Amino acid sequence: LLFYLEDKSIWNSHYKNFLTLKEIDEIHDTIFNINFPWHYSHENTVSLFDLKQEKKNFSNILDYYQVCHVFYSDYSKYSYLPNKIINRLNLPNKILRAKVNLQGQNRRATTETYNCPHRDMDDPHLAAIYYVNDSDGFTFLFDNDNNITDRIMPKKGNLLLFDGSKKHASGHPIESLKRCVINFNLSK
Repeated sequence: LLFYLEDKSIWNSHYKNFLTLKEIDEIHDTIFNINFPWHYSHENTVSLFDLKQEKKNFSNILDYYQVCHVFYSDYSKYSYLPNKIINRLNLPNKILRAKVNLQGQNRRATTETYNCPHRDMDDPHLAAIYYVNDSDGFTFLFDNDNNITDRIMPKKGNLLLFDGSKKHASGHPIESLKRCVINFNLSK
């Protein structure tokens, strides 16, 4: 696996049923427990200034609020959850940031709309998205010309690994009540 991850053409990897069913359910049930702490984030993925700039480059932005919980960057007693996922990769990379994002249903959205495309960090890094639940609302990946290169449908227990320099955006759940992912940024 490490050999392939060094090859940038393989970085856009999609792992299906990445964890055991027991681990998948533990993560899901912990995150959707009534005692799990969530924090409101009006600026979904980027600042309002960046959103205004990106609206010049993308015609399908429908930025929408989310709630999140930061595992790394702030103290969280739930930091073992992202470790459970990333340790399965057996990578020498360290976690720079990990957070869980939860979006509610958005009936104004379409399958072509998405939150503001962005890069999580400016520094070179590897990005990963773990899907906590089945949902509609694609993950969109973009090339350097802002064209969509991939659309990944959220499937509980799957993991998407890609070069963090690629812009990406989350689509909106339209039929599903919620879309929940754990977002990772890993050192290269």
